[in-house]
Amino acid sequence: MAAADRFFAYDGPTPQALRRLQDLVEAIEDLINAPVRFRTSAKFAGVRERIVSGCTIYFRVLPDTADNATAGDVRVLHVKLPGQDDPVRLRAR
Repeated sequence: MAAADRFFAYDGPTPQALRRLQDLVEAIEDLINAPVRFRTSAKFAGVRERIVSGCTIYFRVLPDTADNATAGDVRVLHVKLPGQDDPVRLRAR
């Protein structure tokens, strides 16, 4: 989140950049409500992803029961910002 904050809140951020940052924060906070409604990653095993405002949030749900009512804890692994490459630290399929 610190990297996203620096990316969007540089000196003299535009209202659009601030809105994008707010959307990103809200999306991450909202993951707890229904984490399994978001697709599983085609690139990383056991990882789900949510796209919001041009950013991709990679996260795990443990245990991932495929049911929001019984899904476990959510752990955000990485936030890919616009123009960035895929994260190398996530295990590829």
